[in-house]
Amino acid sequence: MTFRKILLLFIVFIYTVSYSQKLPFNGPMAGYNNSSQVSVWVQFHKPLKARITYYPLNPGSNAKHLITEEQEAKAENAYALIFQIKGLAPGTEYEYEVVSPDITLPNPVTFRFKTQPEGTKPFDFTVATGSCCCLRDKSTGKGGRMYNSASGYRIYNSIANQKPDYMVWLGDNIYLRNGEWNSFEGVCYRYTHTRSLPELQKLLRSGHHFSTWDDHDYGLNNGNTYSRSKDFALDGFNLFWANPETHPAETKGIYYNYKIGDAEFFMTDDRYFRSPDTLQDGENKAFLGKEQLQWLVNSLKKSNASFKIIAIGTQYLNPNPEPRKEGYWKDYNTEATYLINEIQKEKIEGVLFLTGDVHYTVLSRLNPPGFYPVYDLTVSALTSIQNPFFGTKSELRMPGTFVWNHNFALLKFSGEENKRVMTIEVRDKWGIRRWKRKINASDLQLK
Repeated sequence: MTFRKILLLFIVFIYTVSYSQKLPFNGPMAGYNNSSQVSVWVQFHKPLKARITYYPLNPGSNAKHLITEEQEAKAENAYALIFQIKGLAPGTEYEYEVVSPDITLPNPVTFRFKTQPEGTKPFDFTVATGSCCCLRDKSTGKGGRMYNSASGYRIYNSIANQKPDYMVWLGDNIYLRNGEWNSFEGVCYRYTHTRSLPELQKLLRSGHHFSTWDDHDYGLNNGNTYSRSKDFALDGFNLFWANPETHPAETKGIYYNYKIGDAEFFMTDDRYFRSPDTLQDGENKAFLGKEQLQWLVNSLKKSNASFKIIAIGTQYLNPNPEPRKEGYWKDYNTEATYLINEIQKEKIEGVLFLTGDVHYTVLSRLNPPGFYPVYDLTVSALTSIQNPFFGTKSELRMPGTFVWNHNFALLKFSGEENKRVMTIEVRDKWGIRRWKRKINASDLQLK
């Protein structure tokens, strides 16, 4: 066994044994789904072979248990597996188990996933969202003020208790410490530490999860395309998230689109192609980069979704972010302006932004002349440091929507066809609602 395998085995053993005593794995976590397919992620504590057995929960169904092909959890992949389950019935809830001849449970433990309905008729669903998930790490002593989460991790159970159908993680989903980003083992160490948190398990096992990243799950603070370790971060991200793969195969990065009913999420990558913040603004200064930007505009044009949600790890609609924070509009104004101009030029309806990073939550609104209002819902932070002085006032901020306490948001999509509504609820770590706003699909249409 190589030193690399031994090191990774030790990392996984320490965290999964010390934090996850109840079950011999972290998760499982259902990821991407459509009307016939679901992906499921799970991380074990040791090398073994495993399958997933599943069956539909239709009333009166006598369907036999189905089973996936066997996969082998290996030390070099931190014992993490992603199962792609195909050939499922549309609009159906399934119960499933993680099974292995190498693990024994006193009683069967089942989990659930669900496929989307078939066809174009809209349905009601709820998406939870948030960003900036920092955990203490007592074993290494690494951390400090930014990594201090003195309020605990009850927010994860508060999200799970809302029973969302989906959870979209907006970046800084882990906080890589100094040096960890310099190796694949270091990245896996941090992911394993986070995924082993007992308070996180209920949420991981609820609904379906998908994600993007920002600088702290990418590497160095405010990292950019010149990061020498970015492919370690990329490999770790793809190992620990069961996202769809929809961007061109020859292009690296993590961007993709994901349609849920009549809402389509365009999950962008704000790090892999990004120019340094200090570079003079202009056509050659990239934030998303030319290829990703063109993919985004083309994908928006093709979409027939009522709500076209562009998710970015960095806040979009803030021309005056505080000095410690980089901003899309402030530091990359040429590209940011190009994007909004293309949306207007192509008359793309239904666009709004969903962002994180800044350790406060706020709803911002831009009113382009002759166009519908463009919203940016920023949701942060889940557990990272909170500070009431973060958040320089912006003329685009909507009154009554600023929250600096630990919080998350619920996006509730509902209503009859042609009368669809997205209701935003922002709740604190206790699950108490702090504010609520409604955006009608018709508000995002050209008059």
